Amino acid sequence: LAITDGKVSGPKPDLDEDIVAATTKIRFGTPVLVTPDQNENINIVEQLGSKILNSQIEKFKSIRGYIAIGILDQNFGLIAYDQVGTEGILTDLAKAFEPVLSHCSTITTTYGFSECRLSTFHTNNAVIQILFSFHKNLPSFYLIGITKSVGNWFFMKFELESLENQLVLAMKKPINIK
Repeated sequence: LAITDGKVSGPKPDLDEDIVAATTKIRFGTPVLVTPDQNENINIVEQLGSKILNSQIEKFKSIRGYIAIGILDQNFGLIAYDQVGTEGILTDLAKAFEPVLSHCSTITTTYGFSECRLSTFHTNNAVIQILFSFHKNLPSFYLIGITKSVGNWFFMKFELESLENQLVLAMKKPINIK
């Protein structure tokens, strides 16, 4: 396939019903019906997100070129964040890149790869990384990290993945947060 001026051209794969179904199940940022039990889990995730990010914030701030780190729910609501500079940047960037992530997931699953879960965008003065965390029976969330283009964006990626693992493990444990 080739993409020119935002249009896909070239031979397209034969899509069977299973592949089509798989590519339509996951949509980044799509609101999910929430039962009372799931709503309680989402509240726990919000509390865990703040608690875990606060315990890790100095590690993120020590990354060379650090600009921002954030945890967003599946509807781009900020759960916890820290940033240097402009307010609202994390939510705006996640919303702007959501269609790109969704389209990438559709294409990658069409060809038998799994859905896109981490995207890195390089600009002249920043590197923006958005990680989408989707695990069965757990609420979905986004992690977004930003460094200066000359910063250590690879270490930011490593720390985003580590933060995701901590959040997922914490969500799987029965806990009592006061």
